[in-house]
Amino acid sequence: MTTVQTMGYGVFAPDNLPPDSRDKFRLVVATAWVSARNCVTRIIDPELVANPGWDILLDLFISGMRDQPAFVCGLCLASHVPQTTALRWIGNLETRGLAHRTPDTRDRRRSIVQLTELGLEKVRAVLDAASDSDRKLGIGRLQTAQ
Repeated sequence: MTTVQTMGYGVFAPDNLPPDSRDKFRLVVATAWVSARNCVTRIIDPELVANPGWDILLDLFISGMRDQPAFVCGLCLASHVPQTTALRWIGNLETRGLAHRTPDTRDRRRSIVQLTELGLEKVRAVLDAASDSDRKLGIGRLQTAQ
């Protein structure tokens, strides 16, 4: 049986897990990151601390891990910036090959956005690096994030 150490962002994935099994641990890190971001934007004007590209990537990762569709309108809200800015960022992520947009088959007025394989690989790498950094520093930031 594998032991999970409680460390950075609440959970650290043991090294002996297969790469895809680490996603449940990455999901904890991603949701903690969003929770921390929401704390910041409750105190400071969201436009002053905007990071729409990363906010959109995190939302896409979380939606994908939960097998939920990510609609453009929801991504605009998650980005904490005006809709036109969010749409530009979604376009930037598509242009760079990190995300792709497809029409919703049930409602042609909506579009669904997903991470590409490259986007998923990049987000996983960032989440792993954040957890590894916390582990090396011996800190347990955001112990519970659910």
